[in-house]
Amino acid sequence: MRYYGILVTIIETNVTVERLAEFKKNVMIGLDEVIIILEKYCGISHDNAAELFSTFIFHACGLNNSCNLNPLIKEAMKMAEIPKLKLDFAQNLNKFVLMCLKSYMKE
Repeated sequence: MRYYGILVTIIETNVTVERLAEFKKNVMIGLDEVIIILEKYCGISHDNAAELFSTFIFHACGLNNSCNLNPLIKEAMKMAEIPKLKLDFAQNLNKFVLMCLKSYMKE
């Protein structure tokens, strides 16, 4: 999750376009298997399964960043007297996935 969180903003902007294209191609080969599983078990189109998977990943990365603050951010929030959010990653992600599945499986 941490790597995915910096993938677009840092990693993918500091490589050649050729290396990035190779990376994207290899990643999509692995992701397509997951998308096919979602498509099959959720009874949705391939495009919707791909969109659903992306939705899961984007939410999980943002949630992970909110649940696992680095020490500098924790200290800054403490100094600014901003209360830390009490998020349970697994519980929150579970609810989000169920909500998304209900929505996509109705289509």
